This record gives sequence, structure tokens and C-alpha cells, in this order.
Amino acid sequence: MDLITLSIVLSALAFIILVIFLVVTLVLLAKSLKRTDRLIENSNEVAKNLGDKLHAFDPLFGHVSKVGEIVEERAEESVREFEDEHARRHAEVAVSALEFVEWGLIGLSLVMKLRKKK
Repeated sequence: MDLITLSIVLSALAFIILVIFLVVTLVLLAKSLKRTDRLIENSNEVAKNLGDKLHAFDPLFGHVSKVGEIVEERAEESVREFEDEHARRHAEVAVSALEFVEWGLIGLSLVMKLRKKK
């Protein structure tokens, strides 16, 4: 065998090895893509199921929101009632203090009138 024939045989052999490598690589890539597709399908199914389950909670969240609004309204009413009661008690104390001062002044004026008469 001369050098040119040997060179052609080695080139052909390298080309065959390259083709085999490319075929194997493409087969492995195709298998990987199929697994990826299955994973994506499973992920989509899980996401859909999760979305359905979360959608089922919508009425519950609505009720919780309504309860929260009712509690907030009642709390505001209680605060207003407390503030009104607090203001009424302050007014009663102020009136009582004024009455006390008024009775004190009446008593003082009586004492002064009695002194003048003596």
C-alpha cells in the first residue's frame, strides 16, 4: 500500500467515526428532548391542577375578606363608642366640677352675707 491509499483509508475511517459520533449524539439529543417534553407536560399538568385547586379557594378567600371587613367595621364602631363614652364621662366630670364650684360659691356668698349681718 502506498502512502496515498493509506491516507485515503485513514480519512475514510475518520469520516466514518465522525458520522457515527454525530449519529449517536443526535440520538442522545432526541432522547433528551423527549424526556424534556414529558417533563414539560407533567409540569403543565401540575400547574393546571394547582391552578384549579387555588381557584377552588377563591370563595373561601372571599369569605375571609368579608369577615375581615366586618371585624374592621365592628372595631371602628367600638372605638367610636368608646370615644363617645369617654367624651360623655369627661362632660359629666366637668359638669360635676362646675356644680361643686357653684355650690362652693353659694356657700361662700352665704358666709359673707352672714358676716355682714353681724
